[in-house]
Amino acid sequence: MAFLVVITGHMLRFTFNTDAITFTATALGGAVLLARVALAVGMRIIATFVESCALLLAASICAVSLTVLVSTLGLPYADPAMAAVDNVLLPFSWRQMVEALGPRHDLVTVMCAIYQSLNWQPFVLMAALAIKADELTVWRFAHAWCLALALSVAIFAIAPSVTAYVHYGINPSAMPALTVNAGWRPAEVLHAIRDGSLREVTTFGVPGLITFPSFHAAGAMLLAWGFSKIRPFGLIFVSLNVAMLPCIPAIGSHYFVDVIGGIIVAGTSLLASSTKRASSVRESASGKMINCGPAGASL
Repeated sequence: MAFLVVITGHMLRFTFNTDAITFTATALGGAVLLARVALAVGMRIIATFVESCALLLAASICAVSLTVLVSTLGLPYADPAMAAVDNVLLPFSWRQMVEALGPRHDLVTVMCAIYQSLNWQPFVLMAALAIKADELTVWRFAHAWCLALALSVAIFAIAPSVTAYVHYGINPSAMPALTVNAGWRPAEVLHAIRDGSLREVTTFGVPGLITFPSFHAAGAMLLAWGFSKIRPFGLIFVSLNVAMLPCIPAIGSHYFVDVIGGIIVAGTSLLASSTKRASSVRESASGKMINCGPAGASL
């Protein structure tokens, strides 16, 4: 993904914010070096946690950069099609949902907190799995997370959207308690990319641009799967991620079909990681030593 960012960015004549990229690369490289040192001195829990977190951060940063670059394709926005699918699936309209939630400030505040928990949950999961010494699940989760990011970017490239709030012409004043600016800021960035006023690749300050499929939905399902391996503690987080799904449309400005798409992406990514795992197990059964992940865990 990083290779694609560099090559595509140069081809499209984007500039690169060298200060931000150097800082990010140094921090992530330092984390990997720390993990290698920790592994060398037998601190396997720390090695697994640090390196898996660095990998997830690197993949997420690359995915955001790729969404900026593929937005230059300028394909027609898919919002009318998404809205049409929602109208078939649901007995109520998107606007009716916003009108019902707008005055309920306390509820919207709680929904925002649940939605934003995706930002820190992966690190809690990595720490818990590392302490449990379940390295196979750590690297399968990391593998599925990276696959889900790549798949989401690929789909977004051919089905960009300006988000539901913008499509339906809903002003921020309709949701005064909404603290997540996923409804209007992405559309501003998309328009800036398309008119040529935004031509910089950076690692800071770029909002998530993907509407369909919802990566929040994909991430929630992957987290629920990961936390289901840690009982009974993990069941609290499984419930949290299930509760995240109904929050995604209003808080993340997603169409309902985006959530369905995200769930499918998560299932596909887990299936792909399962196939890789099954292949590795077959190699192990045939007498070969295999690697469970970058930290070097072997079966």
